[in-house]
Amino acid sequence: MPEMPEKKMVAWVCCYDPWNGSPLVLVSSSEKQFADLPEDGIQGFILFHADGTRQIVTGCDWYLWVVHPNGMPILSGNNHSPEENSSRYPGVLLKRGKLTTEEWAHLTTGLLMDEKKPDGCKNC
Repeated sequence: MPEMPEKKMVAWVCCYDPWNGSPLVLVSSSEKQFADLPEDGIQGFILFHADGTRQIVTGCDWYLWVVHPNGMPILSGNNHSPEENSSRYPGVLLKRGKLTTEEWAHLTTGLLMDEKKPDGCKNC
């Protein structure tokens, strides 16, 4: 199980590539649950915490959602295989990240940093 986070996540915004030639898409936790995001093409997330801090999660092969035994959801990312993630984190939901250029990585981070905290979270 992932280590208990020090801060409670209260909302998130995801940036993903729709794979259809359209621009990057931003979607928030007030609009969708993690499970409803595309299976592939995730560029990154910005997490909003109860204490008002924010955290960027980008550059990962896999983005994962798992619920800690105390009931607190954890959204994170890593470069482990799906098999390793599944064995480490029972019940994990995985979304594949998208390999991108440095320029696109900076663009994604900039888009996420400009986002305001959404009103609510469907499953935080």
